[in-house]
Amino acid sequence: MAAIRAVGERGLGVEGVHVHVRNGPPAEHHWVADIRRDVFSISKTFTSIAIGIAQAQGLLKTSDAVLTHLGHLVPAAAPGVEAITIRHLLTMSSGIVYR
Repeated sequence: MAAIRAVGERGLGVEGVHVHVRNGPPAEHHWVADIRRDVFSISKTFTSIAIGIAQAQGLLKTSDAVLTHLGHLVPAAAPGVEAITIRHLLTMSSGIVYR
């Protein structure tokens, strides 16, 4: 693939590429060892993108209570958790008022 060759030639700091091809095998190339890495805050970006896509597809709203989508956790939830919304999680706020 020309794109993989270009990334390698330009030394862009990409660790690997994985392309999932519809109706075909995945194409991948690694420039560094395939080991675990700390990704720090990048997971927040991908999570918010996934939530945005799910919202656009009508699967959820950011105002939904989290437990409506994680019903198996309802029996073990602490008091007040039922008030936590997806928006609270995306903005890293608890949604619980302490008095």
